[in-house]
Amino acid sequence: MRLLSALLCCVLAALAWSPARATGCGARCATVPFSLVDQRIIVPVRINGQGPFSMMLDVSGADTIELLPKAAAQLRVAHRPTGAGIGTLSNVTVANASLEHLPFIVLPSALEDFRRLNGFEHFDGFIGSQLFDRYAVRIDYARKLLTVAPHAVPKSGMTPLKFHLVEGAPAVEGTVDGVRARFFIDTGDRSTLTLYAPFWQRHHLDRRHPSTSTILRYVQTVPGFVAGGPVLGRVIPVSSFAAGPLHLTNTSIVLSMQREHLDPNFDGVIGGGFLKRFDLIVDFANTTLWVRDGALFSAPDRYDGSGMWLALGASGEKVVQFVETAGAAARAGLRAGDVITAIDGAPAAGMPVSAIRDRLADATHPRVTVTYLRAGKAASGSIVLVPPLARSR
Repeated sequence: MRLLSALLCCVLAALAWSPARATGCGARCATVPFSLVDQRIIVPVRINGQGPFSMMLDVSGADTIELLPKAAAQLRVAHRPTGAGIGTLSNVTVANASLEHLPFIVLPSALEDFRRLNGFEHFDGFIGSQLFDRYAVRIDYARKLLTVAPHAVPKSGMTPLKFHLVEGAPAVEGTVDGVRARFFIDTGDRSTLTLYAPFWQRHHLDRRHPSTSTILRYVQTVPGFVAGGPVLGRVIPVSSFAAGPLHLTNTSIVLSMQREHLDPNFDGVIGGGFLKRFDLIVDFANTTLWVRDGALFSAPDRYDGSGMWLALGASGEKVVQFVETAGAAARAGLRAGDVITAIDGAPAAGMPVSAIRDRLADATHPRVTVTYLRAGKAASGSIVLVPPLARSR
C-alpha cells in the first residue's frame, strides 16, 4: 500500500508539473517530490542501491554525506572508527541523478537529539554540496518538487542573483532598512530572515522598531554536534529587505538573541521560511541563484505564538521541551516535561510535531486548547497565541 501511494504521488507530480516545460531541459532533467517538514526540505535518496533514505537538503552543508548512526547501520558501510567516522559511498541517487564514490561521515550518536528536538519522525542525515557541485537544483516549494538538471539549463522568466561561496555556503549582500548586511542562504534553517545579535545590536535595530512578539527556537551547537538550548528571538517589522532582485517591503525579521557558535563571516541567514516564497534554481557552477516569485510569495510570515518548544519523546510522544517564562504557554499553565495528548480535541498521536507547530503559529485562530499529561495526570489549558506581523509586498 505504501509503495502504491508513493507511485501514485510520483505520477500526480509528473502530471502537475513538467520539468521539460518548466526548464526546457527535457529528458536531461529528473524530478522527485520532497517533503517540507518545519520549512526544511526532506528528499528521498537512494544510497548504495538501498532506501529511500530521508535526507535533509542543506545548500550550505558539509562537503560529505552525513548519516545518522541508524542509517549507517542499515547500509552496513565501513568507516573509520576515529572521530565521527569517515568512509566512501559507492553510489548516491537523487531524482535519478547518480553521484559516485562520495565521502561520508557517520554523525555521533548525540546528533540523534537533532532529530528528536526538531520533531523529525523520519530523518537519516544530510545531503548538500555534493549534489549542488554537480548539478543545478531547482526547488519548487509550492509544488514540493525538486528537479536536478545540467548547469546550463535555460532559466526563462527567472532573474539571477549572484552569490559567492564562503566555506561552502552561498553568501549574498543585502540591506535591511538601508543597513548593509552579509547573509548566507540556508535551506536547512527553518527561520525566515534572521539577524545575529552582534549585528543588530551594533546598528541599534531594536531601537528603530518596537518588538511585537518573542519567538522561540531550539538550536544545535556546531562543535561536537552537541544538543544546544533554547534561543529567543524578537520579531520586528521592517520597511524593506533587499538582496539583488529579492525585494520585500513592510515585512518582518527576527533579531536572534543567540551569541555563541555564530559564523563571523555573516550578519544573518536567509532560511527556508523566506525561500519558500520563490521558485528558484541553485546553480553553484555559475554561482547564481535564479529566482522568480512563487505561488507562496504572498503567504504571511508565520511565527510561533506559544512560547514553547515541542520535541519527540523516546516513544514518539510530543513532549514540551521548554517553556518561555513570560510566554503564552506558560500563562496557560504548561511546563517543560508535559506530554501533549491533544490539540483542539484532535489526538496529538496522529500529528507530526511540525503540524502542531503550524497550529501554534496560526494566529488567525488565536485560541488553542491543549490537553496534556503531567506526572500521569490529565490536564488542559487554553493558549492565546501572540499574533504575527502582517506582511505585504
